[in-house]
Amino acid sequence: MSMKLTTTSKTIALAITFNLVWLSLVATANSGLYWLGPIIGILAYAMILPKLHKAKMATPLFWTALVGFGFDLLVHNLGIITLHSNNFSFSWLLILGLVFVSVFYQLFSWLTILNTVSSFFLGALGGLVAYFGAKTLGAVVINDLPAFIALYGIFWGASFSIAAKIFVARKLTSSRRSTE
Repeated sequence: MSMKLTTTSKTIALAITFNLVWLSLVATANSGLYWLGPIIGILAYAMILPKLHKAKMATPLFWTALVGFGFDLLVHNLGIITLHSNNFSFSWLLILGLVFVSVFYQLFSWLTILNTVSSFFLGALGGLVAYFGAKTLGAVVINDLPAFIALYGIFWGASFSIAAKIFVARKLTSSRRSTE
């Protein structure tokens, strides 16, 4: 007898998986086991990846994670944030970003119509939640909160604006082709 999961139970399972992966990444970072965090993140992403390919979301989510990774590098290099330890920290941040964006996309699947725009939105939301969660657990110190929030808004606002323009351009191009 096979058990079929409903949408609600899948969402609950993804939420639990998300929290377990996030807590394991932060716990491994705090204990200095950075090599374990990326392995856990890659395994979680690999479990979610087939669904993302099916929904044609793997590429937008990957680019969103790279944008987030760029932001992480920027705020760290400017001294706005300090990581608990610098050993493998950027690989940890990249994997954490991929897991956040992927799982948020799955949890908020009603945003699938927007594709790239939704992935940038969820990346921004996930990144902010990640930083404040990691701050609470002691993995990250935000040295200059006003500068962090201002830079965060500018960075993700610009990213979201670019993604929205691409989305509108695609819609306009496809509507022109359908009228010709």
